[in-house]
Amino acid sequence: MQINGEILPAADTAIFTRERWCKLITSRAEFKRPTPKETTNPFTGEAMTVLPPEDVAEVVFDGIVVGKVYWSMSDVPLINFSIEASNLEVVEEWATAMGGRFHVTG
Repeated sequence: MQINGEILPAADTAIFTRERWCKLITSRAEFKRPTPKETTNPFTGEAMTVLPPEDVAEVVFDGIVVGKVYWSMSDVPLINFSIEASNLEVVEEWATAMGGRFHVTG
C-alpha cells in the first residue's frame, strides 16, 4: 500500500532548501534519478533530450521501486513523497537530514 505525505521544515530553518534536497538525493543510495527522455520537438520536428528536474527521484530498495519523492512545484519549502508503507521509516531519516518533519496526507 502506498503512503503519501509531505516533509516540511520543523522550524524556520535555513537548511531546508531545494539545493540541500538535491544534494541529499545524490548522497543516498535509495534514491535513483529518472533517466533523460528522448522525444521530438513539436515545433521543429527535431530530436531532443528532456532532462528530469534535479529534485525528483524514485525510491529503490533491493532493485525494486517502492516510491517517489519530489520538491514542491510551488514557492513553499515542501517535499512530497509516495512510498510503500513497509518503507515509511526511511522518510524520518530524510526529514531529519533536511531539518524537517513529515506527516502522512493519504
